[in-house]
Amino acid sequence: MHLLRKIMIVLLGATSILGAAIFFIADPSPDHFVQVVAEGQQTPLGQITTRNTAIGAFKSEVAFNHKIKSDQGKAFYGYELSISGNDQLDRIAIGITNNLIARMEIWNGNKLIEQQELGFVGKMSWGDDQTMSLAFYDQTNARYPGRSHISLRLFSGRGFLGDIASLQVDLSAYGDLSGEKSIGIFARSLDAEPIAQPTFSDLKIWKNYASWD
Repeated sequence: MHLLRKIMIVLLGATSILGAAIFFIADPSPDHFVQVVAEGQQTPLGQITTRNTAIGAFKSEVAFNHKIKSDQGKAFYGYELSISGNDQLDRIAIGITNNLIARMEIWNGNKLIEQQELGFVGKMSWGDDQTMSLAFYDQTNARYPGRSHISLRLFSGRGFLGDIASLQVDLSAYGDLSGEKSIGIFARSLDAEPIAQPTFSDLKIWKNYASWD
């Protein structure tokens, strides 16, 4: 009985520590929230007010749900980030494809400059609710001055059990990316075949913010 009591005390203590850790590492309330997200609608970061102080960085999350059809073509869904003031690129598309690939495209005008792909790292359950998370920092950030970086995560729940997909890309070679930025979502075909549209909702943006993850 004495041993059982000790075990219960240890378990309760561990639960309390875990709960406190989750509380402290959780992101604060977002600076911008949109419940119904329209494809192609861009949110300029310059129009968002914030108390955060991590200049040159931002984070975004959006809820993603998609029931793919077996007869559809290859599709690409995710975030589109527009960046002004750089003569090497003006937008970045980053997200996932329906053939289990995390993908990024860098565009300048109508020209595709670079693309990167990485296979999924976890099990994907199409039709379930997932979270697509985007993190970005440019050369003005204090933690990695002079460098730029973009990363994408797709996960279920709070993501503590690991990612379904992830992709991280160093953008430093493209020079100054500190210009005005706008964030939106997209879904498009990669092979000119019709695609089924996913559902995006609950778009959150943290401006001037570098998340713990």
